[in-house]
Amino acid sequence: LYRAYSDADQRVSDLQACIDFANRFDSLAELVESAALHTDDVDSDDGVVLTTIHRAKGLEWASVFIVGLSEGVFPLARYDDTTERGEERRLFYVAITRAQRWLYLCHAWQDEMRGTLRSPSRFLDEIDRPIETAEPGACLVNRSENVRP
Repeated sequence: LYRAYSDADQRVSDLQACIDFANRFDSLAELVESAALHTDDVDSDDGVVLTTIHRAKGLEWASVFIVGLSEGVFPLARYDDTTERGEERRLFYVAITRAQRWLYLCHAWQDEMRGTLRSPSRFLDEIDRPIETAEPGACLVNRSENVRP
């Protein structure tokens, strides 16, 4: 970090602030709920916005990271019905169209809780634009000028 960034001290301080913030919650669900409640307060492009896909409708950002794109997570395993799967697909479309320039599509190769391997979401195969694949454990990155499907 210190070799790569001249403002490494500030970055470390920011990371520590994030850790301190996260430690105030008993669960990840509580942290996400609290963060989602405050997304309307963001008036600048100088920060990170943590939001749900539902709350992101109508909004756009220069860079968007979509995490959890593993089969059984997105789309959810419980959505076997074609109608429910279609709704998940529409949500995925909403998510990827929030990016103005950079879209990072991330999935986990392993489920640490269950100790099982996960495959990438079927929705990633439906993207008709080139996708660069990073090393296992990293993100799939679409660096297209226009990330619209």
